[in-house]
Amino acid sequence: MSVLERWWSLVDHLGVPDVEVAHQVLPRRVAITSMLIGVPACFANAAMDTLVGHPELGLVTGTLGIWLAGALFAHAVRPDSFALATVFGIGNQACTVFYGLVSGGLVDSGANALWGITTPLVAAVLIGPRAAAFWLFVQILGVTLVAAIDPHEEIAARIWFNVVVVCAFVSVAISVFANQRAVALTLAEHERERADKLLFDVLPKSVALRLKAGEVVTDGPVAVAVLFADVAGFTSMSASMSPEAVVRMLDALFDAVDDLADKHGVEKVKTIGDCVMVVSGLPEADAAPAARLASFALALRELTESRDFDGRKLHLRIGLHAGPAIASIVGKRRFLYDVWGDTVNTASRMESTGKPGLVQVSDAVREAVGAAFAFEERGEVEVKGKGPMTTWWLVGPAVA
Repeated sequence: MSVLERWWSLVDHLGVPDVEVAHQVLPRRVAITSMLIGVPACFANAAMDTLVGHPELGLVTGTLGIWLAGALFAHAVRPDSFALATVFGIGNQACTVFYGLVSGGLVDSGANALWGITTPLVAAVLIGPRAAAFWLFVQILGVTLVAAIDPHEEIAARIWFNVVVVCAFVSVAISVFANQRAVALTLAEHERERADKLLFDVLPKSVALRLKAGEVVTDGPVAVAVLFADVAGFTSMSASMSPEAVVRMLDALFDAVDDLADKHGVEKVKTIGDCVMVVSGLPEADAAPAARLASFALALRELTESRDFDGRKLHLRIGLHAGPAIASIVGKRRFLYDVWGDTVNTASRMESTGKPGLVQVSDAVREAVGAAFAFEERGEVEVKGKGPMTTWWLVGPAVA
C-alpha cells in the first residue's frame, strides 16, 4: 500500500462516507486533508504571534483553528459537501479579514489574506464553479478592505494586486479542472453502469456480483432441476427461410423464454441454436427446484401453443430431469455460467427422445414433485448412455 493510499485510509476513518456519486469521495478526502493541515497551522501561527508579543493576533488565528476543527466535526455529523464548504468559507474569510484589520493592513499582517484563497478552491472542488465565483468575490472584497486601511499605500497596492490576480487565476483554473473532472467521472460512471448491465444480461446477477468481487465462482453439487427445449422440425423449417427471418423467429422465442423464466424464478443458462437450457436451484438454492421448473415447463408449452413467433407456429419438445449438478464460470473470453453433470445429460435425453408439444420427465422428477402434478406414464424409453428408463408425460397441475 502506497503512502497516499495509507493516508486516504486514515482519513476515511474520520467519517468520509461512501456516496452514490463516486467522484465526490476524493474531493471530501481532499477537503478533510486540507483542514487536517490547516488546523495545526492555525494553532502554530497563534502560538508564534503570542510569543512575539501579539496575543490579539494569536487569538484570531487560534479562533480560526477552532472553527476549522468545528467544520470537520460538522462534516462528520452531516456529510454534506455544501454545508462543509459553507462553514469552512465563513470561518476562513472572517478570520483572515479580521486578522488583517487587527494587524493594521496587508503589509503588517504578512499578507495573511492569502489564506482566503483556500475558500474558493474548496468551494470549486466540493460544490462547483458558481460557488467558487461567489467565494472569490468575497475574498476580493476582504483583501480590498484590509488594503484600504494599510498605511503603506504603495506596497499594499502591489500586494493587493498580486493577491487578487493570483486568487482569480488559481480559482478559475481549479474550477475548470473540477468541472472537467466531474464530467469525465460522470461519463465513466455511465459507462460502468452500461458494462454492469451487459454483464448482468450475460450472467445471473448474483453470479456477476461474485465475479466482480474477484471470487472464483463454483457452485455444487446441489440439487437442481434441468430443462431442455428445442423447436421440432427446425432444420427443415429454417432451410426455407432467409437468415434474417430465422433470427427474428428465434429472437421472438427466446425473448418470450426470458420473460417466462423471470416470472417463474428460474434461470435460462444458455441457448444452442434452436435449443434452450433452463435450470432451477442454481445459482440461488431452491427447496423445490423440480416443482418450480415443472410449472415453467407447462407455461412454456402453453405459451408456444397459444401464439406465433414472427408469424410462425412453433412446437417444442421439452424434457425435464432432477438431480445433483455443478455450476461454474468457464473460460476466459466469452465466458458463461454453465451447469454440467449426469443430471444435465439426462435432461437433454428427455428432450431428444420426447415428442413435439409434450413435456417428458424422468422418474426423479415425478417423485420430487409428489402429488402436485398429474402425469401420464409413457413407459420405458431407451436413453443413450443410460439404457431403458421409465419416463412420464407431464400433463398439468394435479386436479384437486
